[in-house]
Amino acid sequence: MVHHLTMVEWINLTLMKTNIKYIAMTLLVVFNFSFTEKENAAFKFRQQNNKAFGFGEQLTYRVHYGWLNAARITMRVDDTVVSVGERPTYHIVASGKTNKSFDWMYTVRDRFESYVDTSGIAPLKYFKNRTRRQIQRH
Repeated sequence: MVHHLTMVEWINLTLMKTNIKYIAMTLLVVFNFSFTEKENAAFKFRQQNNKAFGFGEQLTYRVHYGWLNAARITMRVDDTVVSVGERPTYHIVASGKTNKSFDWMYTVRDRFESYVDTSGIAPLKYFKNRTRRQIQRH
């Protein structure tokens, strides 16, 4: 025997299914927040000794393409601590730029910024701005 739903029965059934979905989602969110609060109470940032770099350091590289001096890359650590979310960080900037004599073939203007936690040596924030242009060959 096949039972056909009236329009009102179909709407009520659909609303009931939708309400069950909303109730289930609400319970999942509440459960997740209560679980995370317990985890956050015991959470500790990692500790890592840093012997690789310090405040105020800078490295500069020249990049060659064969005999042609093509680009310059600079990596720099700021002189002072920068706070990110109440955590002290190293602000590290890496930038790369092709020389004007090389721009006709391939242009690079890149800048990468990273905020690295001072006690755990882990990145907390990162930005990049890349500009590249290559000569069009027909």
